[in-house]
Parts: sequence; C-alpha cells; structure tokens
Amino acid sequence: MNTEELVQIMKIDSTSGKEVELANYIARTFKTPGSTLEIQEVGDGSVNLFFKSDTTPLTVPENAVVVAGSRPISSGFGREFSIHLYCPVIIKYRDSKTDNAIELEDLLR
Repeated sequence: MNTEELVQIMKIDSTSGKEVELANYIARTFKTPGSTLEIQEVGDGSVNLFFKSDTTPLTVPENAVVVAGSRPISSGFGREFSIHLYCPVIIKYRDSKTDNAIELEDLLR
C-alpha cells in the first residue's frame, strides 16, 4: 500500500456508507503479529474496529475511572496525517468524593 491509497482512505466521509468496506480493507491489510482485528457492526451502517492482543488481556486497575479517549500515532504515516487511535483513558481513581457523586446521581434517578 502506498501513501496515495492511505490518503484516499482518510478522505472517506463517515456518512458515505463505506465504513464496512473500509473496515474490511483495514482488517485485510494491517496485520500485527500477536493480535487480531475484530469488526463489530453497530447497526446504523457504521462499524467499530477492535484490535485484540492474543496474549495479554487489557486489565483496568481496581477503582480506576475510565473514559473513552484517543492517542496520536507518534511515527510514520500516522504522525504525518495526525491519526489518532481509540483507547481507554484513566482519568482518576475513585475516592470518597467520587463515591458521593455516584451516590447523589443514583438518588436523583
């Protein structure tokens, strides 16, 4: 695959209906030893891509508060085109203030 092909991929509009086609292309093209790529269709025409390690499961530390985030690719083509990858982000660890906020939220429901 050359840079021109990757630029064309980057130009695919997320509302174009080509998400499944793109996901399948990525699954066929990008192989990482020791990992697999799972394509999950969301149902509205879009898809989620999950890279899974074949050897080490993702573990979240106890009492971690995790939100969806992303990290920039730091080298090569990814850096050149400012590509970011989805990842979980630990924003803090639960404390009494967090527990109180959750308790208040439960009471308000």
